[in-house]
Amino acid sequence: MLAIVPAPRTERPIRIGYARTSTARQELAGQLEARHRVECHKVFKEQISTRIKVRPELEKALALAHQFKEAARDTASSLSTR
Repeated sequence: MLAIVPAPRTERPIRIGYARTSTARQELAGQLEARHRVECHKVFKEQISTRIKVRPELEKALALAHQFKEAARDTASSLSTR
């Protein structure tokens, strides 16, 4: 009897990045470099206070992650924020 073995995954997981600073004096460079090291496909960035609850770029990142998940259900995806 032959067993059916699923093929190993060969595609890379989809990684979406989000970088944020809360003041103009803070630098995004370190966060952006970290997103680059983990090979994010797209990185959203914004400079917005921690007190602001609506973060447009974070919302865009989440929406894109949702779109990828709907379009490619079998492909791993993640949102990198740290």
